[in-house]
Amino acid sequence: MGTDRTDRTDRIDLIRSRRLDPKVRAEMKARRNADLDRLRHVERALAALAIEHRRVRDEIAEVDDALWGGTRWSKGRRPGTNTIDDALPPLPEKPHWLWGRRLRSVCLRLLERCGAIPLRQLHALLHLHGFGVAGEHPVKALADALGHEADAGNATRVERGRYGLAPGYRPRPSRPGFLAAVLLTDLDE
Repeated sequence: MGTDRTDRTDRIDLIRSRRLDPKVRAEMKARRNADLDRLRHVERALAALAIEHRRVRDEIAEVDDALWGGTRWSKGRRPGTNTIDDALPPLPEKPHWLWGRRLRSVCLRLLERCGAIPLRQLHALLHLHGFGVAGEHPVKALADALGHEADAGNATRVERGRYGLAPGYRPRPSRPGFLAAVLLTDLDE
């Protein structure tokens, strides 16, 4: 019984020894706030680029429809569609891997910000924001995640491979520590 008591006090001492000096803690908090301000600036720039990207892609789609028309009988590829299907941007060096609830939450935040977009663009936005989709088949995992949100009533399937937010969607309140490393800041902050 005496050894249990000693072990417990050793653990308490270790926890106490991790406390930071108040001056060091204040400096670290100031650094964190500065980093969060920089992150908000980058997020705003990314959101502006995403809106411009979407506008240009919509213009390209309009031109493609005008050039080749909408043939309902053809199930193959039309000329010019390969200009829209660019390669995904590469994963960042150290991505924040997402799966399950976290993947669905980040996808809903991006849909809230960008509107209805195809899964390919959503996957590209995840990479640009520093995220990676965990799993053996990331494209399938992303489609399954948004299919789950569509079934739950948080997202709508606009057309094949294109999702948007449901009209009555309200985000869950964030929990402490949930995606604390990377924040998707709102544009109005």
